[in-house]
Amino acid sequence: MGTVASPDTVKWLLVDRGLSFVAIAAVVCVAYDHLATLDSEIELIWKRSKWQTVQILFFVTRYGGLFLQVYTAWIYVRHITLDTTEVRTYVTRVRWRLFAPGFPWRLTSHSCELFHTVSSYIASIVLFAMQGIMMFRVSSMYVHNRKIDVLLITAFVAEVASVIIMLVVDYTARGTHSPIPEPAPFVHLCKRASFSTLPTLVSVPILVFELFVLVLVLGASISHHRSRRGIRVLASFDEQRRPGAMLLHILMRDSIVFPFLIMLFALVNLIADLNFSVRALYIIAQLVFIPPAAAPAILGPRLILNLREAYYAPWAAELESANETSPSAMRWPVIHISEP
Repeated sequence: MGTVASPDTVKWLLVDRGLSFVAIAAVVCVAYDHLATLDSEIELIWKRSKWQTVQILFFVTRYGGLFLQVYTAWIYVRHITLDTTEVRTYVTRVRWRLFAPGFPWRLTSHSCELFHTVSSYIASIVLFAMQGIMMFRVSSMYVHNRKIDVLLITAFVAEVASVIIMLVVDYTARGTHSPIPEPAPFVHLCKRASFSTLPTLVSVPILVFELFVLVLVLGASISHHRSRRGIRVLASFDEQRRPGAMLLHILMRDSIVFPFLIMLFALVNLIADLNFSVRALYIIAQLVFIPPAAAPAILGPRLILNLREAYYAPWAAELESANETSPSAMRWPVIHISEP
């Protein structure tokens, strides 16, 4: 007679499969956003004659984030097909040898530990690239004020140093941490071998930096709102919808919403990791890691594409109307905002 699985075992096997579906959903979201904005990327990024730091940060967030999501989903799907159900087809073997010839057939505690370590570092790099883009935008909002630039760079360096120190210390001391037991008989999760609070505390410097950026953006937005109060009362609706106003609207909107979302993800991650048992942390850690890791791959490129589309829209409209109107009729207001 075969062994009858306990209800707890069945529950955890279903949870393991559910997490793989979450990882696949994250890949679909990132890939869909990539395809939806690919034309804008080619037009506004690839075709630029002069490459700048922002373009490099764009590619790190865009393609580094996409690679991370594909890598994460591939590991989880491979885990449930090879390690849990022992499915080993010829095609699977050829594919595994082709893409990772030095890795073992089955995910082991060592390879899972390596996966979580590598994914943490890649996620941090992608997040830092997105924050670099955000710093350029905040600097533009303050017309590249030297004091603001120094504050931003200092806060960013402090955040990066704190995160790197925590990750390195956690990796070097991983053998001294409390081991994470298997949740049920016959269930072998692709998890870290041990648990420590350092990966949880990584959310703290991220949360502080995003809060600092949000305060700067809100300060610039309030100052702009006050300076425009008297003009806005006298201006007509059409004047408020002119290209310069739309550019400012997009600049303020994205610069407030996107840091708030990252700050919210970091806060949820911190609260979740500190309030659940070690056994439940496998579920919670993945649920609060996969969406936040996917967010910079979408938000980072959008920070650039949304603003550049608004920046170049007047000139595109001007070219379209060139065949219908005289050159003297084509006039647009000067936009005093640095393009990222």
